[in-house]
Amino acid sequence: MRYLVLVIGIMLALAGIQTALAEGGKAERPRCENCGMFTDISATHSLASITLDGKTAEHSFVCLECVFTKLAEWGDRAKLKGIKVLDYATATADKRKYVAVGDAWFLYVTSKLKGSMPTYTAAFASKSAAEKAKTELGGTLMQWDALKPKLLAAVED
Repeated sequence: MRYLVLVIGIMLALAGIQTALAEGGKAERPRCENCGMFTDISATHSLASITLDGKTAEHSFVCLECVFTKLAEWGDRAKLKGIKVLDYATATADKRKYVAVGDAWFLYVTSKLKGSMPTYTAAFASKSAAEKAKTELGGTLMQWDALKPKLLAAVED
């Protein structure tokens, strides 16, 4: 009987080790480099090309507010090269599409958006798509030149 208990104990321990190894092999879900929220579910995901300490890389954030909060934290060590924003119209699609921030149209201060932080700013690839979504989401329609100062002011508060 002792032998049977020992064998069962060893088998359970091996099964636990095997499960732990299998889980350890899974890729971690991508997180915002500022707030830690999951970026794969964010309807406002932003990819920023940033030179940090002399090295340029793409950094992932749940929203534009997080981009500017992190840049403020990094200070003079960081230089923003460009930003791509998730086209809100593709946020739930199998293939999400991104648009250069300067080409996007935004709904600023919308209703709460999935996986986002206040000010809840949704980006769109076209003005017509943003206008169509405004009925559901609310917010103020604007382009990057008008939006950027608002985001910078929000970060300074």
